[in-house]
Amino acid sequence: MADWKKALQVMADKKRPKEDFPLMGYEVYMPSTNASFPAELPHSDDITTFYELCDGGMLGDLIWFQLYELPQKNSFWQMSLKDIYPNNLPPIFAEIHLVVAENTQEFPLIWDKSTNQLDLFDMNKLEWVRTRKHFDEFMCELFDVEVQSVLDDSWGTALIQLERML
Repeated sequence: MADWKKALQVMADKKRPKEDFPLMGYEVYMPSTNASFPAELPHSDDITTFYELCDGGMLGDLIWFQLYELPQKNSFWQMSLKDIYPNNLPPIFAEIHLVVAENTQEFPLIWDKSTNQLDLFDMNKLEWVRTRKHFDEFMCELFDVEVQSVLDDSWGTALIQLERML
């Protein structure tokens, strides 16, 4: 899909294709009209654009947090990950990391302000699953029909439905 921003907008507008399944299983929330991004959390133009288009939701196997959830979810992950390594150095730091979503295995998807990259943290192996993708690249791949059809039949089919609506 050429434009993830346009696709998110269509999803947030609650337009539906003639055939509901599987697109109806993936939903984003309408953007909050009076909420601003939490000032205490790191963010970028791409992240604020994401929240201007939608207020989180389910995309592929990722559940993106709603804007009001971000401070609480980030505090939770800061506390959960602070003591996992023997040297007591946490894998994430409040000043540069923002937990934006969790996958269906409850691994956090974390944006790094210093690199503008999104990576998953594998809670089973306690290590990074490096995507090496900047936010915009990650979103383009998340909405890429060819890539996602190989990774997830249901999300790939939903993207085909969404593409027909654009």
